[in-house]
Amino acid sequence: MKGISMREKLQSFFIIDKNKVMSSSVVWNTLAGLLSAGQSALILIFISRNLTILDAGMFVIAFAIAVLASTIARYGMRNYQVTDTTAHIHFREYLVMRLIIISGTIVVIVVFLTILVTFGHYSPYMAFVIGGLTLYRMIDAFEDVHLGVYQQQGRLDVGSKIMTIRLLLSTLSICLSLHLGLGLLQSVGIGIIVSIVTAVVLLLLTYPLFRIATTKVNREKIKQLLIDGFPLCIGLSLAVYVGNVPKYMIDAFGNVELQAHFGFLMMPVFVVLILSNFIFQPIIKQLGDGWNQGEYSVFATKVWRQCYVICGLTIVVTLLGIFLGLPILSLLYQVDLHMHKLEFGMLLVGGGIYALATFMAIPITIIRKQSIIARGHVVVTILSLILGGYLVKSFNLLGAALLYLVLNSILVSVFTFTLFRGISKKKVLE
Repeated sequence: MKGISMREKLQSFFIIDKNKVMSSSVVWNTLAGLLSAGQSALILIFISRNLTILDAGMFVIAFAIAVLASTIARYGMRNYQVTDTTAHIHFREYLVMRLIIISGTIVVIVVFLTILVTFGHYSPYMAFVIGGLTLYRMIDAFEDVHLGVYQQQGRLDVGSKIMTIRLLLSTLSICLSLHLGLGLLQSVGIGIIVSIVTAVVLLLLTYPLFRIATTKVNREKIKQLLIDGFPLCIGLSLAVYVGNVPKYMIDAFGNVELQAHFGFLMMPVFVVLILSNFIFQPIIKQLGDGWNQGEYSVFATKVWRQCYVICGLTIVVTLLGIFLGLPILSLLYQVDLHMHKLEFGMLLVGGGIYALATFMAIPITIIRKQSIIARGHVVVTILSLILGGYLVKSFNLLGAALLYLVLNSILVSVFTFTLFRGISKKKVLE
């Protein structure tokens, strides 16, 4: 009886009054987003204080590779799954498809690391760190398909609570392990164990609360999911690549110490994106409704107003960052970063432009010009391969910061032209 009572008490945390679901979803989804965005920065602080600069640089590129791998493993299917309200494709098909992609991603990463170790680009230890962090992020991809079916049934709050708790416990376990003197690889290993146990316990606890059909797996539907999700996977993966492209270029043409300093400077860069997310997330449905109802002038006003807000936030964050950010970062990471004021300012502006591009992708999708998003990311990816090596080899950190600023500026220019042209055509018909 005691075991049943404890289970019911735990389940009561996830089951709340229906009238409170929306507010609970906003709060817990925000917490999950903040933890996800700040996780690497927090771990990096403990690495810089307890390990070496080489460990810090190793973690920066390893985490960037792991994030890209987990994005591929998610296959861009979360929104697809959530909006499948007719349940034409059942949860088991989504789950099997996700397991196939996760397995394939792990195989590719193993082959990739084996090749780089063989040719001497990575040491075996670094390969294990990258592999460990990749496995750690694969848990996100596995959990995501379950949280997708919860959200599909109107319970984003439950999924967000699970994600928040798992990220919090696993991140704290890694930080505590580092603080107690364990190495980077051992700390990541403990984080993996904590993350797996937490995910399994919470999913087993919440899964019975939902009516999820148990049907025989249809192979044809899995094939269809793989086909439908491929463009989404490419688009999102390229977006993540562009967001981290300087790290990949430093990995290819720089050194681990340079990577560490770049990671320190990048820590506050996503502040504008996080702040703007709080503002534009609640108006996404309003934008969609306005466009579909033919209120093109109102739609345009809301879109450009949000762009002005993001630009304003970028100016404020950049000014505060230049005057206050470097002393704080130097104190947090115990490394003198004051000589990198120009690079830091460029990265902050680039981060604001990246936030602007992220927002613009939403109205571009609403006006059904989403193919431009993929094309834009393909263009800047190609440019990064052409310019990245030269800039990083010639100008080190300044080159990496310039690359980040230029690529995001090009992306925003393409998106702005697309939006302006698409909205103008409709406003003429009003």
